[in-house]
Amino acid sequence: MKVMRIVTLNNASFVSFLLVAVLSQLYVDNAIAGCGVYVFNARLHVDITNDIINGAKIHCKSKDDDLGIHSLAYGQTYTFTFKPQLFGRTLFFCAVMWNGKLEWFDAYIHPRDYDRCVHFNCHCPWDLTPQGPCFVDDCLPWNKNNFHQKGNVSHA
Repeated sequence: MKVMRIVTLNNASFVSFLLVAVLSQLYVDNAIAGCGVYVFNARLHVDITNDIINGAKIHCKSKDDDLGIHSLAYGQTYTFTFKPQLFGRTLFFCAVMWNGKLEWFDAYIHPRDYDRCVHFNCHCPWDLTPQGPCFVDDCLPWNKNNFHQKGNVSHA
């Protein structure tokens, strides 16, 4: 006759087991999405394609990083990569200059963009149009605030 042994878990053991299970799933999800191997170390890529005019300039920044000014030919894509800050505070904004115009948009706002970027294999694809930036088929108008008068961007 076989003896069956009943295993009981105390609360701490159960919580530890549950935490390991959740972190393992996040690890697998991030690795599959191409965001990086570690759960809290995801790498995101913002891809900005110039669909405005040959020679448009783009200048992207965050609170901590100034990515400089880049000239883009028509159809060319500028990409930058970053790791989002813990607790979802990451924000990148970009000024776009062409034909004497200066417009700007938020290229990455963590609460708005994290899930949709992960959905696109950790890429945040933007197409720049004269009317504003488009994230796939979600087009936005340029930001209304006068970015230039605040001295937040330099011309090159």
